Amino acid sequence: MLRSGTRTGCARLMMAAVALLATNLALAYAAVAQQSLPDSDAILQHLNQAISWYRRVQSLDVTAGQPSDTFYVENARNSAAQALQLAFQSASAEAAILESNKNKTGASAGSTGNATPEEQQQGIAKALANVADRISQSQSQIDELNQEIAK
Repeated sequence: MLRSGTRTGCARLMMAAVALLATNLALAYAAVAQQSLPDSDAILQHLNQAISWYRRVQSLDVTAGQPSDTFYVENARNSAAQALQLAFQSASAEAAILESNKNKTGASAGSTGNATPEEQQQGIAKALANVADRISQSQSQIDELNQEIAK
């Protein structure tokens, strides 16, 4: 059985560890909050990476695998489509924040790249529409496969 002094020491040690962890989390949060927002180039680079990853997942081929592999690949494709949608939503929100910050600071409305913000927004909207079309095509393929399985 532990003595009262040992329990108190353990409790103090645990409280100190929790306090240290909380302090580290607070410092990490403050560091993240102080970081500058990503610029339009970083946003576009992230979108390009997300699109490339989505295309790699969509190009997976499981013709020589187990029948259950088709199910897993379709789940991966659906997850990739959802992730890409979220990437576009995030990029759209970040672009709106950047634009808002530019307006607040009185910065010029011009872009550092060749495309204007309106053109970039149109490109994002077009890509989002393409993704939505691919999702609907994938969903119809899934429905057809489910009907074939049910037969």
